[in-house]
Amino acid sequence: MVFAETIKKLMQKGASRQVVGSFMAAIESSEKIQVAIAEKTIAAEAANISLRHNVPLSDSFVAATCRLHECDVLLSADTDYQALVKQKYIRVKSWQLI
Repeated sequence: MVFAETIKKLMQKGASRQVVGSFMAAIESSEKIQVAIAEKTIAAEAANISLRHNVPLSDSFVAATCRLHECDVLLSADTDYQALVKQKYIRVKSWQLI
């Protein structure tokens, strides 16, 4: 889900398929980035986050994954996470695409 959203945003900014491919390959090979599969536990937590904090479900999946996998920080430029940051549910560091 996150890969799809990242690719879409890069392409919206005018990135070529080659740049997108290189960027995604760098993410996949990073030792500091963990790729997680959405499981039932994550889905249940995502639903809870979405309902309790009025966060879009796709962003709730990301937040739930971060929390349940004890992620130190989420890199995102998405402002939908602000309610969760205020509640100290997750830590977010902003970054810019291109």
